Amino acid sequence: MILKNTLYIAIITTPMGELICGVIDNKLSYLYFVDGEKATGKLIQTAKLLRAEIIFCQSGQNPDEFQVEKYRELFKDIDKYNESTNSISVNSVDFFDNPYARNRKPIDKNQPLFAMVQEELDQYFAKKRVSFDIPLYFVGSPFQKQVWESLVNIPYGESRSYHQQAESMGRLTAIRAVANSNGQNRILILVPCHRVISSDGSINGYSAGIWRKKELLELEGIFKTTQKLPGFF
Repeated sequence: MILKNTLYIAIITTPMGELICGVIDNKLSYLYFVDGEKATGKLIQTAKLLRAEIIFCQSGQNPDEFQVEKYRELFKDIDKYNESTNSISVNSVDFFDNPYARNRKPIDKNQPLFAMVQEELDQYFAKKRVSFDIPLYFVGSPFQKQVWESLVNIPYGESRSYHQQAESMGRLTAIRAVANSNGQNRILILVPCHRVISSDGSINGYSAGIWRKKELLELEGIFKTTQKLPGFF
C-alpha cells in the first residue's frame, strides 16, 4: 500500500477513561476509548481507509508520566501496521526495544487539535459545554457519513430512537442499516451515538461499554439509573 497521509494520534484523558485521539489535516477523525471493543483494530482500519501512516505524538510527556508499559500492545500493533506499509514507525523506540524503529526519537508534531480536544472534553465533563467546535473528518461511505451527520444534529440533553433517527434522515426503511452505521462511529462523544436508544427507552448498543453510555446520558440529564428515558414507551 502506498501511503499518502499521516494520522497523528495522542491519548486524551477523561473521567470515564482514556481515549485514543486521531487527527488528520487538523481535523478529528478518530476518538475511541482505549479499552473499547476492538479499539486498536478500528484505529488501524481508519488509517487504512485514509491511506495513512500512524504517528504517535508524545505531547511533551516523558515516558514515566505516560506509563508507556500500559500501551505496549497498542504501540506494537501500530508498529506492525506501519512496517507492513513500509512507513515510519510510531515513536515507541525510546520506550521499548523495537528493531524496526530503533534509533528513532520521540516525535512531537505539535498538533494543536489535541489540546483543543482535551480542553473541550474537560469542559463537557464539567457540564460547562453542550456542543463542540472541533472540525471533524468522517471516514466511511456516503451513507455512513449521512448517519454520523444526523448524530451530530441530536442536541445535548435530548435522545432519539433508531426509528426517529432514520426518519429524520428520510431513511425510514433503513433503520437496521442506520443502527449498524451508528455502531461503526469512530468519533465517540463528539458524534453522539450514545444519544440513540431503543424505542422502549432501554439502553443498548455501545461498543465502549453500556455503563459509559448510561453515564454519558446521565451526565447530560437524559437518563437516571432508576428511570427510563422520557418520551418513549
